Amino acid sequence: MANGLPPNAKFQNLQKFGGLNTQASRFAIADEEFSWIENFMPIGEGNMRAMPGPATPLYTTTGSLKIIYFFPFNIKSTYYHFVVLSDGSAVAVAVSGGAVTNLWAAGTFSTSSLPAATQYGNKYILIIDPNNGYYIWDGTATYFGQGSQASPTASLGPVITITNGGSGYTSAPTVSFSGGSGSGATATATISNGVVISAQFTDSGTGYKATDTAPTVAFSGGGGTGAAATVVIMPTGLKGTDIQVYTSYVWLLNGGSIQNSAPSDPMDWSTAKGGDSFTATDSNLRVSYTALQQSSGFLYPIADSSIDVINNVQTSSGGSTSFNDYNVDPQVGSIWRDATTVFGRTIMLVNNSGVYRILGGAAQKVSAALDGILPTLESGFKPSSGSVYLFGVKLFATLLFVTDPFDVPRPILFLWDGKKWFTATQNDVDMSFIATLYFQGEEQLWATNGTSLYQCFVTASNTLQKTLQTKFWAGSNFVLTKETQRLAVEMTNNAEMIVDLTFDIQTPLNSSGVAGQTATDLNFIGVSNMPITFIGSGGTPIQFVTVGYSQLWQNISWSGKAIGFTLTSQGEDFTLNAINLMYIETTAY
Repeated sequence: MANGLPPNAKFQNLQKFGGLNTQASRFAIADEEFSWIENFMPIGEGNMRAMPGPATPLYTTTGSLKIIYFFPFNIKSTYYHFVVLSDGSAVAVAVSGGAVTNLWAAGTFSTSSLPAATQYGNKYILIIDPNNGYYIWDGTATYFGQGSQASPTASLGPVITITNGGSGYTSAPTVSFSGGSGSGATATATISNGVVISAQFTDSGTGYKATDTAPTVAFSGGGGTGAAATVVIMPTGLKGTDIQVYTSYVWLLNGGSIQNSAPSDPMDWSTAKGGDSFTATDSNLRVSYTALQQSSGFLYPIADSSIDVINNVQTSSGGSTSFNDYNVDPQVGSIWRDATTVFGRTIMLVNNSGVYRILGGAAQKVSAALDGILPTLESGFKPSSGSVYLFGVKLFATLLFVTDPFDVPRPILFLWDGKKWFTATQNDVDMSFIATLYFQGEEQLWATNGTSLYQCFVTASNTLQKTLQTKFWAGSNFVLTKETQRLAVEMTNNAEMIVDLTFDIQTPLNSSGVAGQTATDLNFIGVSNMPITFIGSGGTPIQFVTVGYSQLWQNISWSGKAIGFTLTSQGEDFTLNAINLMYIETTAY
């Protein structure tokens, strides 16, 4: 023991941090893999970062209302969340400042089969309801066309087309609308150099019918003459379960049917201008289409058990729209619309058998590492997915309700960097829905627990539990008993906060209890090794904390045929650089 170590000392060094592997047993996973990893992100070798918690909620419901769906979007440079509440009402929540705009009243949207939303450039948010129709918001006024109603009514559409700017206007003229079955529409005009250059709805009105002739637009006052404009009535009778904009057309899913608008006009669905609808008769469509996603120049209608692709969309001068539609996978699909998402140049989808990546014409399973836990999926929970940049790495995220290895059923975020899987929570066991906000080149992950809406992975947290569970290492073989000697940790403290690390040394049959180590305390020692205590104002002792790299070790003693450990911590912000377990091999019994 010239160097202080037993002559037969052996080491298990954990530095090439891998990811989660639930497919193989804890005995059989790779040395660098984990049987569970939660709120630790394996970034690279020697770089396992504690993950941050959520930001302060941006929006919280009142009373008994619940958030049942939200969609992040932007109108020009202003970013919002479109939020549907459990009474069928909807609001827009500004990302900057959290201002709430009431959009539609209670009962507008379905609450059992959820509406879907998408952006139309940076001009509008488009919403389709499975039963109640088609809706648009332009950041100022709302627009609607009812769907399944016996006598559907609508508002005017969002575009006031100036056909003649007139002349001589010294102030903005008054805009009025006449004709048709509806009423209540109001708008304001904008002039430049005596000419009316635009008009914007402040209220789109209500009660208009598809059979109405479009109302007449009149401009009065302002000192000028000659201004003229036209408007259209919002389309009625539309309904669907998902909506997407692709090559300037708006696309809807409704059961086994796909419907598209005319090109470059989300208000025009007429066949004379290129609007079309077809019902799939392919045997690969078992029940219905569930999701629409687009990537790399292709539109993917995803069904319950198959995937199609659409491209080469064209509308002739006579108004006929044609496109290619072919099946790329007859056996992979998803029943969960909101669990499909774009991830780079690929489409990700989640079903009961795993997570798949669609690249071009192939669907590839990427979640073999989750095969051990996916059979515990809660059938009544609807997964959702998104993406996020964290510590400079782009991650796919999906929210699944599973029973974890500690036999606790709960919603958990499963994250994938393209190679490794790991999991996260956000101080919230009731997380119910996630989505991605594309904010100025940044991908942010947002979540709701049903009552609050918040951004994920923002604030370092000393309440967020971080957990690692290693392999059961057998050393040279399972016959020899292993006796643990020391546990050493190399870590970097990224904040001026104490980091508590707790290790539970384990064998297949039992565990050591807890071996604890408080990291990064700085103590001052005086004469005769007596501690020096610094007293602050009010007589309270001052605790000093180091920042940066440190090495920590602790003597431990436990034995078994295989050795592993579970590490837990609530430290705010730190990086694990390496963990070393020293042991000796003894008797074979």
